[in-house]
Amino acid sequence: MTGLVGHRGGAGPPVVLLHGVASSWRDWAPVVPDLERDHDVIALGFPGHAGQPPFAPGVHPDADSLADAACAAMDDAGIGTATVAGSSLGGWIALLLARRGRADGVLALSPAGLFSSVEAAGLRRRLLFQHRVARLVAPFAGLVERSPLLAGLAMGGRRGSQRPAEVAHKLRAFADCPVLPELLAGLEEMGPERLEGIRCPVVVGWGEQDPLLPVRFAGRFARALPAARVVRLRGAGHLPTWDEPATVAGLVRSVAGEATIRHAGRR
Repeated sequence: MTGLVGHRGGAGPPVVLLHGVASSWRDWAPVVPDLERDHDVIALGFPGHAGQPPFAPGVHPDADSLADAACAAMDDAGIGTATVAGSSLGGWIALLLARRGRADGVLALSPAGLFSSVEAAGLRRRLLFQHRVARLVAPFAGLVERSPLLAGLAMGGRRGSQRPAEVAHKLRAFADCPVLPELLAGLEEMGPERLEGIRCPVVVGWGEQDPLLPVRFAGRFARALPAARVVRLRGAGHLPTWDEPATVAGLVRSVAGEATIRHAGRR
């Protein structure tokens, strides 16, 4: 594994996985083994995030530069196009890759974007506060790693979140994201015009229990992407990959299958 590839395994049609802001490829860890049975799975990490190199000098951290980094990582991995699945900010980046012609199909899970200025300001304040708290708590992540109870509490007590090692890693990753303020400064720039021209199959999945980006936001993406299929995930919060990994893997396969059918129809 080199560059921004956090994990690669399996064989078959390629699937690229993108994580959310201030996180890591391990957001997808519960889904990866299932997908690797019939896909070449490439889970990317973003620059400026935990365990990854910083942005190059002179590169401003924003959604476009993250999309640039994902495209470069795909180039390095020898992948022209792929099924791309992203969570939260990674969902938005997946849609940007579709607009650039690098995605054959997209699964966007609770994608960031389409915020009003008031919503963007509120989300920014909330995440920056959580970032400060995470930096204070991260030195004690080892306690979380050894305690399913603390892991569950750290994730709000949600079902499916009691994976102590993964929760501890997520806590450390959230604390170790120096570019978070710069990335959050661009939330207002993620408008519907940025999604125009997407032609590949798109599924938007949204956890009905998402406390960070409420499920009502799904309607905005349905209006901005009228050809997209919107799926509400009843038992999931902001991390459906942890709460409903089998369901998420099935959605990835559904998107990949639809992309394959489209390609066959063009021959």
